[in-house]
Amino acid sequence: MVVLTLKAKHDHLQKVASTRDYVKALAEFVWNALDADATTVSVELVRNALGGLESIVIRDSGTGISKARAEHDFESLGDSWKLHTHRTPVLSRAIHGKEGQGRLRFFSLAQKARWTSVYKDGEKLCRLTIEIDADRLQTSNVSELEPPPAGAETGTTVCPSSEFLGQGAA
Repeated sequence: MVVLTLKAKHDHLQKVASTRDYVKALAEFVWNALDADATTVSVELVRNALGGLESIVIRDSGTGISKARAEHDFESLGDSWKLHTHRTPVLSRAIHGKEGQGRLRFFSLAQKARWTSVYKDGEKLCRLTIEIDADRLQTSNVSELEPPPAGAETGTTVCPSSEFLGQGAA
């Protein structure tokens, strides 16, 4: 007997990622922030010298993305942690998303994306980054853990990666 594992291919992931409704794409990240118990969420539209949109940066004060959650969630399409609970762990808010695919909506807005997240692991804070390129949606690069900068608090920032912006660290 042969056991086969179903794998999402790039064309299907592109279909999931694409939306012509950019507000809906941004809303996915705001909902993810609220599901992470954020009390503050900001969407910054960064303009270039000509007034055109250069990038979009979404920041939240939620619980962050742990290494284990990153490795599970960014490797899976579906099977969201939100399926197994009805309320957020800290503020007991009703959960919004449950499909495990909202993160892919960023690729309606940018070619490359970086999540930088600070979370609590016991009593210490840890920081990690996750990068995805729209040309390789099935591949996520999750960094090793590092200490966050002094004064950092939990939360996540999503923005186009520095390679996309053509500048240093975002």
